[in-house]
Amino acid sequence: MPAVLGTAAELAHCHSSDQIARAWPRIQDAAHRHTGTKDLVLQELVQGHEYLVDSTTHPGPGGPQHTVTGIWAHRTAAPGQPHRHGLLHRHNLLARRLSIEARRALDVLGVDDGTITSQLVFAPDRGPLLLSAGVATHRSRADETVWKITGVDPIDTALRHSRPDRPEHGGSVGLRIARIRLQAPQPGGLSAVPVDRLQDLPTVRCLDTRPSPNPFMAPSAAPSYEIVLSHDSRNAVERAYHHITALTALPRSA
Repeated sequence: MPAVLGTAAELAHCHSSDQIARAWPRIQDAAHRHTGTKDLVLQELVQGHEYLVDSTTHPGPGGPQHTVTGIWAHRTAAPGQPHRHGLLHRHNLLARRLSIEARRALDVLGVDDGTITSQLVFAPDRGPLLLSAGVATHRSRADETVWKITGVDPIDTALRHSRPDRPEHGGSVGLRIARIRLQAPQPGGLSAVPVDRLQDLPTVRCLDTRPSPNPFMAPSAAPSYEIVLSHDSRNAVERAYHHITALTALPRSA
């Protein structure tokens, strides 16, 4: 894949050295057209559940201090279905394991300041593995809505060079939070999105038509939008997700 994150260039999934050799010049040319550089990144294909780990780092007396501010579990989406990731509770044993591995990866990468979003996969036979890590600088309405709900703003925290006021990992014990990403229909784009009907759902806290980049979605020229759901009931969030899936699957004339 191109080394520049968010590049709208085709990815190549290769299973042999011959496939890599054939795909390499094609992906290099695409990367150069979109970014001006032919730099590529090779990523091992690992099967397992995927997660995003948000963190902030500031210099400390004994070295960089990494604080995990949120861990999001990704639910694999079928073609044409919404992408979804839900906030893990900080007392979850899996969240603790992922937090430890993410901080270890940040040390290996030499991160000493700023906000980072790490993408990890939990392989059944190998445990958590780092897939990618990137600096988080974009502030979307969906981001700010989540930060307001959890009480943790990682970018402001990094700028103040202070640890968040709340404990490690901002997932609250009772509140369920989910972020739903959808591709706008074609033709029509964002104008074809049933915004009013989606915003009427009682668990919807934000509908953002200019969301931050999502590493789980293939780069595309088509616009996307994001919905933030929040409720103290898991069932309420599940019902809203299925309702959103149904609404966005309606014929465009509906």
